[in-house]
Amino acid sequence: GRFAALETGRDFPTPQFATEALDETLRAVGLSRNKVLSIRDLARHVSEGLISFDKFRSMNDEEIIAALLPVRGIGRWTAEMFLIFSLGREDVLAVDDLGLRNAMKKLYELEAAPSSQQMREIAARWKPFRSVASWYLWRSLDNAIQIERGEKMDALYPL
Repeated sequence: GRFAALETGRDFPTPQFATEALDETLRAVGLSRNKVLSIRDLARHVSEGLISFDKFRSMNDEEIIAALLPVRGIGRWTAEMFLIFSLGREDVLAVDDLGLRNAMKKLYELEAAPSSQQMREIAARWKPFRSVASWYLWRSLDNAIQIERGEKMDALYPL
């Protein structure tokens, strides 16, 4: 939120602003040196036309991931989280997500966290809504932690 508010009169800073802003300005809103470098690299990719967020709606998931991976600080997991939470893609399975891995271990009563291949096999029946299933699995971990802490269920699910 602090980064988004940096450029006055805009909902979110432009690539030009992100590229030209002083390091001190970006660090003052809580960005680490690595985050500053990543944001600047993303801004460069957008400015140079290497990434077009407008085109993402017509691209498939793997095309979007391939477009994002060259950006410093963006790996496959980050790209998948972007697909799920920013683009609302309903059929993404983030096999590198530790929380998802742990939730699957718990739900399926596995002795160890499942491998990527095991996760894909388990989640095959969830198609085309693997993102939706993942949301429920992530929440199941949140609820388990809150219940272990002794929080009341009505606090988790207020009416």
